[in-house]
Amino acid sequence: MNISSEQVCQDLLGLIGRLKSGLGALSEKYDLTVVQVHALYAISQGDSTMGALARTLHCDASNATGIVDRLVAGQLITRQEGAHDRRTKTLTLTDKGRAAVDDIYSHLPHQLGCGRLSDNERASFHDIATKLTSDVPAKV
Repeated sequence: MNISSEQVCQDLLGLIGRLKSGLGALSEKYDLTVVQVHALYAISQGDSTMGALARTLHCDASNATGIVDRLVAGQLITRQEGAHDRRTKTLTLTDKGRAAVDDIYSHLPHQLGCGRLSDNERASFHDIATKLTSDVPAKV
């Protein structure tokens, strides 16, 4: 079977839609948006400054500030001024934030139906996803 690059792109867009829907369903338990969940995950993975978070979320720093403000208000993260530079803000998950990230991402494979894939299919998907996300140009 010959699958075009365009079809692969359509498949990826469908997968992105499924991911957003799955994350949306899981995030409702915590009264969060998908972007807020993405921010929590990014912080849990080491994006611990406002600038790093804005880059990961592909948004302006002022937009990231609004997201962080809501996460701080929900007691999911803390924001502290840098010790040597007050302009630098360090972000840290609270215990409540860590629990939310762990809960959401532990249920995500089931929500997305990843269990329907065989061991070989999961390995192939991982290899393909890795290949597609390495050396991707930041802007078109």
